[in-house]
Amino acid sequence: STCFPLAMTSAVACRERSDGSWEIIGTSIQLTDKDLPGVCKEIAKQIATKGQQAFLVDLSDNAIGDAGTKVLMETLATLQLKVTRLKLFKNKIGNAGAVAVGDFLVKMG
Repeated sequence: STCFPLAMTSAVACRERSDGSWEIIGTSIQLTDKDLPGVCKEIAKQIATKGQQAFLVDLSDNAIGDAGTKVLMETLATLQLKVTRLKLFKNKIGNAGAVAVGDFLVKMG
């Protein structure tokens, strides 16, 4: 499967799964709110070459808070990605971040 880093920090990578879908996964570097704008910019750049496909997004076990969650959800919505699984557990997401996730899920239909 193809795997490529999505951020200069290599904190996030994208790889093709055996079923043809793609996953966006966190790597060994802990992501924080300040990392998400750059990561999302890189996601948008790389995903543009993949077209509209299904994605699993796993950024669990990081230090992402409400601000980073909002940026991520806005990016995923803008890109109109078909997110089949969204894993954000073990982060620092509060009520505002949870609302952003809920809003994203509603937009996805």
